[in-house]
Order: sequence, then structure tokens, then C-alpha cells
Amino acid sequence: MAAKKLNIPSDIRPEIEASIRKAPEKMDVSMFLGMGEVCWEWTNGGIAVGETIVWRPESEAMAINGDLEVDGNIIVSTKARVDDTFLIVFGSIKCRNLIMGTQATMLCLGDVWVSEVMSCTAGDSICEVAGEVHAFLLDSGSGAWLTIYDEKQLAVDYLAGYVMVGGRPVKPKKKVDLTKCMIEDVIDFGEWNDLSSEEREGGDIAEYIRLDGFKAFHLLKKRKSILSI
Repeated sequence: MAAKKLNIPSDIRPEIEASIRKAPEKMDVSMFLGMGEVCWEWTNGGIAVGETIVWRPESEAMAINGDLEVDGNIIVSTKARVDDTFLIVFGSIKCRNLIMGTQATMLCLGDVWVSEVMSCTAGDSICEVAGEVHAFLLDSGSGAWLTIYDEKQLAVDYLAGYVMVGGRPVKPKKKVDLTKCMIEDVIDFGEWNDLSSEEREGGDIAEYIRLDGFKAFHLLKKRKSILSI
């Protein structure tokens, strides 16, 4: 069977193919670049965005041959009215907050440095990182999740939910109390509110609340932070 033709510009093909070979075997970058129905927009070199509230991919499918550094928030969801968004970063990512959109796919072959919140829970989204993941709070495992390939990659202060490591879920030893670090507008109190006063007595609210990724997604389009500290 003939090898699938990858949508890579000829002038950077050797460099990109070398990067793909170095990526974890289960991170199937070639599969996404080989989708014939997707028109990839390539940036040969990194992207650096100065002070801004939000950066979003400019097209349905964007591949960055370098780092993506944003002095603000990254929302992985194009502004265009399309069903899916694809973002592949062959370098590292650095930003304030990173939020996955619904039906969005992000593959990062380098490290991810998020100074505040990284949320990977949007429905039908895929988020995979080959390098280290740094964040104050990583929200993953409720609807969708972050995939890494070794527990040593995880370098976050707090994990809400779980991450997938080589096909198995990894959870924190103790759940983070979001009421102590997040603004109330992005916290889902549904399960906690459904408990009776007797059930709440002696209970730990951290076990019942979660970050509302949908509200965080929309708030971070308009403001720099969703932290309360």
C-alpha cells in the first residue's frame, strides 16, 4: 500500500518529517497531516503575539513550524464557522490561559507553559502534548482530556480531574478546591447543590465541583484571567 501523502510544503518537508519521527509513536501527527479533505495553512517559523486578550487559529487547520508564544490567552477554536479546528505546533507553546474548543484538535510536539489555567474538557476535543506540561491548574477528564506519554511530563501545580498517560488515567491524590482559586462564574456547583444539607455535612466540596469549560471558554475571549487569587 502506498504511503499516505502528507500536506507539508516541500521546502520544509525534511525538517517536519524529522520532527514527526521524534514524536511519541502514538501521537499520530501523520494521520492528521494526511487528511485529504483538510487544507493546512503552514507558518514556517514561530508565532509571537504581544499583549493581547486572546489569540485563535486563523484557519480551520493551522500548522506552526516553531514555537507559539502569546502574551495572553490561547483559544483553540477558529473564528470561522467550521465543524472542526486543527492546530499542530512543532515547537513549544507559552501563554497565560489555554482553552480547548469543541471539536478542536491540538498536537504540541514541544513543551506547554501556561501560567494560569489549561482546560482540555471541551466535547469531542483532542489535546496531546509530547513534552512537559506546566500550568497552575490543569482541567482535564470531564468530557475530554489531555493525553501525555509519561507521568514525568506532568509539571502542574494542581490537576482537576485526570490525564491520560499511555492509555491509562492518572488522577491527583487530592482534588483541588476550585473555590479557593477560581472566580465563581466559571465553577459548576451542580452536583454540590443537588446534595441535601445532611449529605453536605462533613463532605468535601472539592469532590463535587468542577471548572465549567464552556463558561471559561467564553469569559476568556473577553478577559485576561479567571483566577481569583
